[in-house]
Amino acid sequence: MIKIHSIIAFLLLSTSHILSANDIIEHKVKVVVELPNPNFIVRPPTGNNWLYETQTMHWDMVGNRHSAIRQQLYIESSLGPVTARLYNEAELVGINDRIPLNVRINSVLLTTTAQQILNSQDSHAGRLVPVHISIQPAPSGTQYQPGTYLGQVNLVFDILSP
Repeated sequence: MIKIHSIIAFLLLSTSHILSANDIIEHKVKVVVELPNPNFIVRPPTGNNWLYETQTMHWDMVGNRHSAIRQQLYIESSLGPVTARLYNEAELVGINDRIPLNVRINSVLLTTTAQQILNSQDSHAGRLVPVHISIQPAPSGTQYQPGTYLGQVNLVFDILSP
């Protein structure tokens, strides 16, 4: 059973009568639907919808670096241990540069290969686990180019088959 987070559907809304090209107004509505499975749950803690909101990595002028994203996920599975992986490499993209990200769940550094993040006992009981997303340091002797960078971290959770 696979759960993929960060899937976003876009709807295009328009008026019902014919308008000239200069009169067209477009809106995008972000729609997220989660159909829960009582045997396998991965969600933000109650009252914290961080998973569905844009996260900002603020510049720390004192430390001369970006702050990390530090959040939590509640994970529960009556079906066995839980694995996680990145759907694709996690990175931020700017006009002239790319910044790779480190993504850790329950202290496990994720890659595109599934890794166990919760054992059977803990997953059966249900646990809040830490999520930590940070910028990888620039290669030695280089620095990332100034600018605005955007990205999306796509996480895949699954049950480890016995």
